This record gives sequence, structure tokens and C-alpha cells, in this order.
Amino acid sequence: MGFLDFFRKKPEPPKSPAGEFTVEELNVWLAEQKSQEYESLGKKTGELQKLVLEEKETLKANLQVLQKAEPRNKDLPERIKHVMEGNRQIYLQKTNALLEKLVLPKRTEELLSFIKEFDKELDHFDRSISKSHQIMEEIFQEKASVIAKGIKKIDKSFKEIDSHIKGSKLEGISRIQEDLAALLSMKSHSLERKKSILHEKEELSAIKKEISRKEARLAGLQKEDEYVQLQKSLAEKEKIQKEISDLRSRIRGIFSEVEPALKKYENLSQSKLSLEYLTDPIEALHRDEGLEIAKIFQAAHKAILAGEITLKDKKREKILSTLLKLDSSFLQGLLKEESSLGSRLDEAQSVLESSQLLKEIHNMKSAIKKETLEYEDKLARLEKNAKPKLNDSIEESRNMIENNIRQLLNAEIRIII
Repeated sequence: MGFLDFFRKKPEPPKSPAGEFTVEELNVWLAEQKSQEYESLGKKTGELQKLVLEEKETLKANLQVLQKAEPRNKDLPERIKHVMEGNRQIYLQKTNALLEKLVLPKRTEELLSFIKEFDKELDHFDRSISKSHQIMEEIFQEKASVIAKGIKKIDKSFKEIDSHIKGSKLEGISRIQEDLAALLSMKSHSLERKKSILHEKEELSAIKKEISRKEARLAGLQKEDEYVQLQKSLAEKEKIQKEISDLRSRIRGIFSEVEPALKKYENLSQSKLSLEYLTDPIEALHRDEGLEIAKIFQAAHKAILAGEITLKDKKREKILSTLLKLDSSFLQGLLKEESSLGSRLDEAQSVLESSQLLKEIHNMKSAIKKETLEYEDKLARLEKNAKPKLNDSIEESRNMIENNIRQLLNAEIRIII
């Protein structure tokens, strides 16, 4: 190796970066990589773009030649000449319109989208010009053939440019940038969710404190002397309610004993009052102000003795005994006993209903129940939302992006989230 060869030695390409990058830093680096790819692509496709523009100018010149050309056969019928001229104008107009759209973008970044759009224009041009081109080929074969070859050269050059673009790293870098944007969105969403969870936890803490405060207040109210006395009134109320219930059960039991005789008497006499007692003895007794049922019981007793009402021997004597007992005095005693119990119940109820302490305790219990349900509902939703599903997705996305960068750009990068 000569002395000067040392200085002529090409410098080694810079090593691929490695280390930790934030999403923002990585975006900047990817943009630089993309810019370098565009620059490299511009150099690779520059000659092809130049050929396209040269061919465009050549086509324009050839179209002018075609416009002025005369058919070789001078003896064409007028009708054929007319068809030829019409199709020549269509051919020239559409081809010139196509060339007017052939304005290459100055930025290499816009080249791919331009080629895609121009490819569509070529397809449309090819379909719309086929008839006119066929006529031009028949009459101006050489000139039409030169124009067709020129368009094919442009199409071929664009396909080569497209191949260079697709063979570059641009598409891969763009996908990484899109994935990175999605990762950034997930990160933002994760931060918002963390804020939301923190806010919900603060709300839960406040609700819990309020429940504890109310429970302490409730415990204090329930220790007051007035509440102890009210509990006695409540116990008295419940006792009276049981006594009323027992009395009514006893009344129903008594009337149940004489029901067979009352049914037969009702059938015999068609007594409406008997039917009411058979339906609901308590309600009927309350409505029977004159206690007319006592007379019906006496009449039923006589009817049994007279044989007008027949009963089974086992029940007959017991029913007769009960019918004799159910006179006006006995029934009045039942009503008085029920009335007395009712008065005592009203008195106990009045004491309880007039108590402001009980009202406060009732409201406090309702508030505690409502806030406890709210607390449990919010806690359940918080536990559901706090599951690490999003964090798992972020980690998966990060690993995928790092792997894609490693494979495409040969860089060992760790993304800081």
C-alpha cells in the first residue's frame, strides 16, 4: 500500500445509535433517517426522472409531427379522411392532456404518491385512446408507433422509480412512525387514566371519611337517654302489634269453628251478611255496627236443633256450644279489646313519630346506606379500570417497535415510556 493510499482510504460509516430514547427523541431520529432515505432515493431516481422529462419533450415534438403529417395514401375517400381527422384530434388532445399532467414534484417525498396517481391516469388514457390509436396506427403507423413507445418508456421509468421507492426503507420507517404515534397516544391515555384513578381514589377516600363521620354521629345518637326510652316505646309498639295480630287470629279461629253451620245457613236463608262474614270475618265485624250477626248465630243454632241444618256428629255439639257463646256481649267484648289495643298502638306510634331524634337517626341511616352503595359501586369500577391491560399493550407496542427498528435500521434502541 502506497503512502497516499492511507489518506485515500474511505472513512467507515457511522455506527448505528444505541441506548435509551424518549418517544420524542426517537421521532426526531426517525425523521432524520427518513430524510437520508429520501436523499438517497433522489440520487438513485434522479437519472430516471431526467429521462422522463426528456421523453416528455420528445413526445411533444412527435405529437406536432403527427399533427402536420399527411397520409401516405392520397386517394383516401372523404369519409375515411373525416374519420381519420376526428380521431387524430382526439388522439392529440388526450395525449397532450396526459403530458400536461406529467409535472414531476420537486420533493422526493411526493414522488410515490405522484407515480400512483399518474399510473391511474395512464390506465384511463389507455382505455380512452385505444380506438383513436388503432386508427393512427393504420394511417400513420411509424409516427403513432414512436409516440406509443415514448409513453411506454415513461411508464417503464416510473415503474423503476416505484421499485426503488419500495426497495427503500421509507415504508418501514413510516410504519414505525405510525406505531410510535399510536404508542404516544396510548401513553397519553395511560397518563390520563392514572390521573382519573387518582381522582377516583380521592373521591373514595372522601366518601369513606363521610361514612365514618356519619356512623360516629349515629352511634352517639343511639347512646342518648331519649333513644333508650324510645326503644322501649318501640318494643311496646311491637308487643301491641303482636297482641292485635293474636286477637285477630283468635277471632278468625272462632268464626272458623262455626263456618260449616254459617255456610249452610247462608244457603238456606240467602243472607248477605252471612256471606260477608264467610268472606272476611274481621272486616265484616267492623262494619256490622248493630252486631246483627249475633241474631244469625241464634237462628243457625235453632235451625240445627230443628234439623233444618244437619252437621256431622263430631262437630255438631262443639258448633252448637260456640254459637251460643257468640252473642252480642261476647262480640262486643272482642271489639272493645281490639279498640283498646288500637288506642295503645296509636299512643305508642304518636310518641315515636313525634321524636326528632328518631327522624335524625332514620335520615342518618338512609344517608349511610346510600353513601355505602355509592362507595361500593365506585370501588368496583376503580378495581376494574385499574387492571394493567393498557400497560400490557404499551409494553407489547414498545417491544414491537424496538424489534422493527433493530431489523430495519440495525439499531439497538430502548424506548423510555
